[in-house]
Amino acid sequence: GSGSMLLMEYIELSKLTRKEDIYRLGKIIASIHNVTNAYFGGDFNTYFNVFEQDNSNRHTEWISFFKENRLLVAIERLQKIKGSAYQVIMKRAYDIYNNIEKYLKTEGNVVPSLIHGDLSDNYGVDPEGNIYIFDASPYFAHCEMDFGSFVERNASVFFEGYQEVRPLDRNWSIRRRVYQLYFDMTMLSFKKNNYFIKRCTKCLDYLNGHAYLLDSPITFDSVLQRFGEKYKDNEQDAIVIMQGSFSPVHNNHRSTLLTTLEILHEKYNYINVEGIVAPVSDRYMKRKLGDNIISLKHRSKLCQIMFEDDATVTINNMGLKTYDLFSLAKEQHPDKTIYFLYGADSYATVARVSKFCPIILIRRVGFDAEFRQMVCENYPKYLPIYEWEGIDLSSTCMRTLLLENKRQDLELYAPNTVLDYLENIKYMK
Repeated sequence: GSGSMLLMEYIELSKLTRKEDIYRLGKIIASIHNVTNAYFGGDFNTYFNVFEQDNSNRHTEWISFFKENRLLVAIERLQKIKGSAYQVIMKRAYDIYNNIEKYLKTEGNVVPSLIHGDLSDNYGVDPEGNIYIFDASPYFAHCEMDFGSFVERNASVFFEGYQEVRPLDRNWSIRRRVYQLYFDMTMLSFKKNNYFIKRCTKCLDYLNGHAYLLDSPITFDSVLQRFGEKYKDNEQDAIVIMQGSFSPVHNNHRSTLLTTLEILHEKYNYINVEGIVAPVSDRYMKRKLGDNIISLKHRSKLCQIMFEDDATVTINNMGLKTYDLFSLAKEQHPDKTIYFLYGADSYATVARVSKFCPIILIRRVGFDAEFRQMVCENYPKYLPIYEWEGIDLSSTCMRTLLLENKRQDLELYAPNTVLDYLENIKYMK
């Protein structure tokens, strides 16, 4: 009323630019999602942008709640807006609505989780490094609903942190696009501009193009049956390049490369198979992490220690760009097939590198759809290898543990020789 005011504490916040902070944000959101309820919705309605969201009726089934209380409402808003572009999006969204059970299918029952409700940019970090989350639109939903509004550039780092607390289910990346469609259509109803027309169209194109990926999980045996015949009489040698930050290197880097070399020899019948581990340059690392980096010199030495017992693996300590690294390997090994090794979560990098070099592609947990699409649409440029079934270790998490001086926790990540070297270069406090 007249004369009323809202007094709030002022907190100086900036955007999350450091990968460690984005990683921590993933862990925080996962912890919020661990708060559960008996039903979907809530005891009060919430808002996304200017639009009220109906949280009533205490639904016990997620798909019906999302279908009627979210997606249908967003479609009907567009139906009221004149213009052919809006009507096309509305009609295509109806197709998703009518097949929503297929797109939102999960392997188990969806548990009502507390969600933030609008992760578009409602978080920040203060000068002391504390992360704040604000302007929530909370209710109980499928936890993946929050992913639909999350637009952080380094999303893969966010999901690494998230999975440390809460694993992701298969095909979550497709369901994320369904939830993104709701948020984008809602924003389109408010903004009425070409930007959100393009976002909605891109989202619908993705969903229509990926529907076939939902039928069944892909396995290495099925891939080998389909593609392995070509390599039956293989008489070639191969080089596998694993390029990355290795900041720092951990056990999964080693096991991934060695398993890949073994499968190329035993399943794809390459005669001699060697690996090259190539840390990226300090300049590249500073763009990612700022000045607080492990230098190329030390990252290369750490890789040498990690692979010191593996005669088939060499370390390239030059910090070359990807194409230059490929050109050097081709010059040194003109008669061998050169591959770069990537996970299916690195699809942007894979698309770029595959223009000049074939790719060995590893399925990563939660990226089943991307893996299947890449394999089916890009063979033989992308050679599928195997399903990762180990513990999903992360260099980002390892750096956090290093700075917290948690030596015992780090023993899962690397042998003592690597951890001792890190201590000697004063990376640990």
